[in-house]
Amino acid sequence: MKPLSLRLAALVVSIGRVLAGSRAFQPNLSAARLDRRSWVFDTDRNRQMIWPNRQIRYCFEDDDAADALRTPLEEADKLWHRTGLGSEFTIAEVGRDECRDHRQDRLLVRWSGDDGAMATTVGLPSADSTLRRPTNDDPEKRPKMVLTTSVHMGMLDQVINFAHELGHAWGLYHEHQNPNFWSSGTISEAKGGTVFGPENHNNWKCENLKDYEEKVNNGGGEPVHNPGYDSGFGPRLGPQDLCRDYTYAADNKFTAADYLPMPASRGVGGSDGKTGDDVDWDSIMLCE
Repeated sequence: MKPLSLRLAALVVSIGRVLAGSRAFQPNLSAARLDRRSWVFDTDRNRQMIWPNRQIRYCFEDDDAADALRTPLEEADKLWHRTGLGSEFTIAEVGRDECRDHRQDRLLVRWSGDDGAMATTVGLPSADSTLRRPTNDDPEKRPKMVLTTSVHMGMLDQVINFAHELGHAWGLYHEHQNPNFWSSGTISEAKGGTVFGPENHNNWKCENLKDYEEKVNNGGGEPVHNPGYDSGFGPRLGPQDLCRDYTYAADNKFTAADYLPMPASRGVGGSDGKTGDDVDWDSIMLCE
């Protein structure tokens, strides 16, 4: 079995087969069409919610972003609908004035250039989220989607990459981060699955990640430790724990957080299965 970080990068998704979904979003779809299709935020336990009226209202940060991103983003939306997303789910571009006046409820779309990164707020922050507190005047604290026009990352296709990010905006996580798929033992949050992890043919190769040397070896410097350790909160964590613990990796902005299993409390899976047969290998939400 190929290492996970290589296997995901090598997946080629046929546009005609791309599908991911959830009963939380599409309650009228049959179980057969949704099984294995989702790892979605838990609306009862997290600070996220579904977009009002199932519509993502968004604006572009500036004219350059609009010129570079508008057409492929619209095509990405069409791709979702061609592959099963219900017609009641829509996206609507709004003016920057509306984005400024309602920033906690509007998605700001930012262009990171022709060789930048991609990242998207998952779902819409709910009332108790720090991203929605009226007293917070930090313009960065808001729902955001960062897109690059590069075709040298993700699925190597601009429209499919944008569709992946739209999936996050709707509320979908990476399906491979479902803890049911990961082997128990060395990986935090794993639930004994037979698909990913060191105990499954050693197919988790953290050292293949592009920022491994910078984050894990810390440029040859001192090991990174849990910031709360000195205050008595949590165990002391060494650099290798960045490859084993999703929260620790995310806190340190290490790309392993795009692959490692998330805490089970964060999401709801389309099924409780733990084998390769329970993974939808055609889903667009498998790849970063």
